[in-house]
Amino acid sequence: MRPHLKPRPRRAPATLTVGARHLDSPVETPAQGRSAGPPRRRLPSRHSICDHLGNRHGGAMQEETHIAVALQDDPCCYPDEVWDVSLRHLDMYTEDVLEELKTIAWAENKEYPSHSSISARSGVRDWGSSGSFSELLMQVSTGTAGGVGAMAIAGATKLVYTKLKSRSRGEAWSQVPTLERAVELASARIHQHYEVVIDELTVTRSDVDMEAQRFDIEFVHTDGRQFGATVGAITGMPWCTRIWSEGAEPLRRPEPGSPVLGD
Repeated sequence: MRPHLKPRPRRAPATLTVGARHLDSPVETPAQGRSAGPPRRRLPSRHSICDHLGNRHGGAMQEETHIAVALQDDPCCYPDEVWDVSLRHLDMYTEDVLEELKTIAWAENKEYPSHSSISARSGVRDWGSSGSFSELLMQVSTGTAGGVGAMAIAGATKLVYTKLKSRSRGEAWSQVPTLERAVELASARIHQHYEVVIDELTVTRSDVDMEAQRFDIEFVHTDGRQFGATVGAITGMPWCTRIWSEGAEPLRRPEPGSPVLGD
């Protein structure tokens, strides 16, 4: 007598968790004859997460990918400077974006790349305007080359940002902001990367070059630290924000459980 066989259960479609939401997420199936590797997912774009979230929010979408490259000697310290860019509807696979960022670590053309790490997260914003977003942060060491290494990494970052822009619908903001808006953008980035309270930052100098479409701003924190920022069309780069910390010695981040500076 043949044994009774239970029917094989149907597999549920692949899902991707974004925040507290579970979204059906199409994955690529390998072409016939190719070996099956790990599925490749796109960053949120008009062809992936956008299609699912747009239906939930009545099509009101403003998707954004925020990328930052931080130059620093030690991951336990705050960065020397950070280059930020925000792009709308970046239509690339996550793996491809990571591969582009990895080229920055080879900027000095040495036998080995600079020390680096890349972290990424994605989520859904439903606060005023609705939409999905992704954030990628690359930390890369300038090594022993100092200023020379920083210049090489900055040049490589410009090339990568320009290439990524060509695969998007453009920057998240493409017109010259007002001085007030430029200060808000710079303050938000300083808060994000240096963990200082925005209300404890004071603008000490601000210059605008309308022909170059750029603001140069300087801040001082209540603890005496000084910061600089360039907001706008930085030469040779898509619209972005560059921030940096003034001082000879990099400041170490507080240990876990310690109060954050500025609190």
